[in-house]
Amino acid sequence: MSIYLCLLLQEHVVALVLKSAKREATSVGRCVAISSLAVYIFCQLAHDTKHTKVKEAIAVLLAVLKVRFMTANFIPNTTLRRFYLY
Repeated sequence: MSIYLCLLLQEHVVALVLKSAKREATSVGRCVAISSLAVYIFCQLAHDTKHTKVKEAIAVLLAVLKVRFMTANFIPNTTLRRFYLY
């Protein structure tokens, strides 16, 4: 029963972070959401788990990298560089 609740909680948190990364009005909030998405993607790929939202998270992260605003673009680029060096 508790494993099922943890999976539901994970689904809910990932859905909230994805929504914030797409639609957050403030740049700071969006940067936090995008950075969280990058960490989520890294953890899912590192542990080889097959979560359903990984493809959507990667798509959102790549779409954000096309944004021309330096504040929203700096954090995911830095995070991806760190993942590359890992």
